[in-house]
Amino acid sequence: MIGDDYIIDRYKLKNSVNKWKFIALILLLIALFTIFYHKDDGVSRIKSDYIASIDITGMLMQNKETIKSLNKIANDSNIKAVLVNINSSGGTGVGGESLYREFRKIAEKKPIVASIGEIGASAAYMAAIGTDRIYAYDISLVGSIGVIIMNIEVGEFAKKHGINLELIKSSPLKGIPNYFEKLNSQQKEYVQSLVDESNKYFIGLVKKRRNLSEDDLKKVSDGRIFTGSKANQLKLIDQIGDGADAVKWLKSKENLKNLEVKNYNLVKPASKLEKLMEYTGNVKLIFSTIFNTILS
Repeated sequence: MIGDDYIIDRYKLKNSVNKWKFIALILLLIALFTIFYHKDDGVSRIKSDYIASIDITGMLMQNKETIKSLNKIANDSNIKAVLVNINSSGGTGVGGESLYREFRKIAEKKPIVASIGEIGASAAYMAAIGTDRIYAYDISLVGSIGVIIMNIEVGEFAKKHGINLELIKSSPLKGIPNYFEKLNSQQKEYVQSLVDESNKYFIGLVKKRRNLSEDDLKKVSDGRIFTGSKANQLKLIDQIGDGADAVKWLKSKENLKNLEVKNYNLVKPASKLEKLMEYTGNVKLIFSTIFNTILS
C-alpha cells in the first residue's frame, strides 16, 4: 500500500520537474529569439524606420554581394534614406557604373546623399553622382573624370634575361593590350578607341547628373583632380561639408527629421542556417545547464 509520504514526495517531484520544464521552455524561446532576431548588418532585425549609413571605400570593382545589399536597401521599407560615405580613388569602369546604377535605383524610392572624405575620384566619383546630393571637405580630392588603360610591356626585359616570348594569335587585335608585346599603331588606335568610348559614357553621365553646359563640362573633363572647394565652384559637388551636414540635409525633410542614423554593412547577410550554427554552442550550453540542474 502506497503511503501518504510517498504520494507527497511524488507530487513535489512532479512540481519540480514542471517548474524546470517551464524554465527550459523560456530559455529555448530566448535562444530562438536571439537566433532569428539578432543584429544583422549592424541593424536589429526587429526594425523601426531609420537612415542607413553605408561605406564605399578602397578599390571599386563589380561586387555581386554589394549589389545585392544595395538592392535590399532600395526595397527595405524601414530604410527611409541613405547616407553614402565615400573614400576611394576609383577602380574599374564597371565597378563605378554598377554602384551608380544601384544608387539611382535607391533614389527612385528614397533620398540618398554622398559624403566624400579624403578622396572621391574616377570610378568613385561616378558612383557619387548617382546620389541626389554630394558633400565634400574643402580639401577632399574630387573628380579625375576620365578613363585609363595601362599596358606594361615586358618583352625587352624578358629578352635581356634570356626569355623568348612567342604569341600565336588569330588576329593582331586579339588579347590587346598584353604585357608581352609592344603595341603597333593599329593596336594603339584600337586601345585608344576603347578609352574614348568609355570616357564618352563617363562624361555623358557627369553632364546629365551635374547639369553642366558644354563649357562647364570642358573645364572638368580633362582627367584632372580638384580640391573640394574647387569642385564646388565647378559644380561637381553641391556643398562643402561632412557627413553630419549630409545627414542634416536629409533630416530637413519632414518625414526624416526624427530618424536615427544606423550603420549598414554591405556584406553578405548570414542565412538562417548559418545563424543557427553560430548559436548552436550557446543553445547546447543552455540545455546542458538545465539538464544538469534537473538531475542534481
